[in-house]
Amino acid sequence: MADEQKQKLVAGLESSPKYIPVSYKYDEIGSRLQKESCEHNHDYYITASELSILQHNVQDIIPDVPNDLTLVDLGSGDCSKTRFVIKELLKRQKTLMYYPLDISGEFLIKAAKSLKDDFGDLLEVHPIASDFIQGMEQLKRIKGVKLVLWIGGIFALPYEDQISKLKLFSTIMTDQCRLVFTADITQNRMDILKAYNDNTGISVLDVNIKIIRNIALNN
Repeated sequence: MADEQKQKLVAGLESSPKYIPVSYKYDEIGSRLQKESCEHNHDYYITASELSILQHNVQDIIPDVPNDLTLVDLGSGDCSKTRFVIKELLKRQKTLMYYPLDISGEFLIKAAKSLKDDFGDLLEVHPIASDFIQGMEQLKRIKGVKLVLWIGGIFALPYEDQISKLKLFSTIMTDQCRLVFTADITQNRMDILKAYNDNTGISVLDVNIKIIRNIALNN
């Protein structure tokens, strides 16, 4: 573990209340557990809402621009939500350059291979296994008009981090590029509590506890 990463982890565990940096959740095991919890915990409304919106409104979400778009996917995970965007873009242009960025290299490579198997030569996938800061340095080199997706990421961060991340993303964009991100505006307290601590044993909270144990065992 790099010294800087270790310092961040120790600082979080020594704080009150305790926390772990979000990026630590998303190694190969953590990414898989997170995906399972979001899919099987029916009280976790966020993933279902995002999928429904993309499935039924993706045509309205993607901007209508005269140029072919390059797709950038920040915190792409298994890319399942992005498939709706990819399919719609391939109706508008002959081929698509796609740059999914995720901190879990193993999880990302598996997702990229699955996409390539399904879309073939229509989709050129360039996975970037990195955190956001290092990933932005690679993405800055990409030319052309970009559609930047950040799905399901902003509400996992404190407000100050949300602002800093949006500023960071702006460094890879021109005035022709577009950013699409999702946010949770739910105000019902019980819905939120059930989403993160349901009775099935597969809630996001339970997953976070398993991930913390995995980090402790491996470091």
